[in-house]
Amino acid sequence: MRRHTAIRKRGIVSIMSICLLGVLAAVCPADAQAPAKVWRIGLFHVGLDHVPSSLDGLREGLTALGYEEGKNLHLDWRNLPDEAAALATAQAFVREQVDLLVAFENQAIRAAQAATRTIPIVMVHAYDPMTNGFVQSLAHPGGNLTGQAAFSWEGWYAKKLELFKELVPHLRRVLVLVDPHDPLTSRLLPEVQHAAAALQLHLTVREVTTQAGIE
Repeated sequence: MRRHTAIRKRGIVSIMSICLLGVLAAVCPADAQAPAKVWRIGLFHVGLDHVPSSLDGLREGLTALGYEEGKNLHLDWRNLPDEAAALATAQAFVREQVDLLVAFENQAIRAAQAATRTIPIVMVHAYDPMTNGFVQSLAHPGGNLTGQAAFSWEGWYAKKLELFKELVPHLRRVLVLVDPHDPLTSRLLPEVQHAAAALQLHLTVREVTTQAGIE
């Protein structure tokens, strides 16, 4: 499947604001309106082909909470080529003693979790965080990691197809765009196909790897 789901910017701002408010409240002094220091956050992602769309929403959420770059906040953003680089970056952030790590997608999340068990980590766009061992449960993550999951449970796509059918009762045909090079495709496409058969939907599957292909 495509690496990202389409997420409304307003929703990301709201979700990330809640996550960051909770984490920063835990590490900041009680008088958070006038912090005595500049809080340092290390943010990183694996995938030079794009920058996560939620990065801007995260910045907006922090601003809404009263944290401003150049005033009481320093954001160190890194976009990296592979997971090895992500691990090296996470370890560097730990040595620099940042106050918080924000890891976008699974490769960065794994690197952050391997680098520290004490510095708070906010995960963004995590795929199946329980199966991948990032959290103990969605209700009670445990450890030093919390955040937002792009795909939260087995059957996520099946549920989405059910909702589409409820919204459009006469729905019969669904176009599915897949990236054949994404390792999640072989895992998720059968789930979609099985759900579509149960709902008597006809799937038209097309492989795409570029923006032009999507268009």
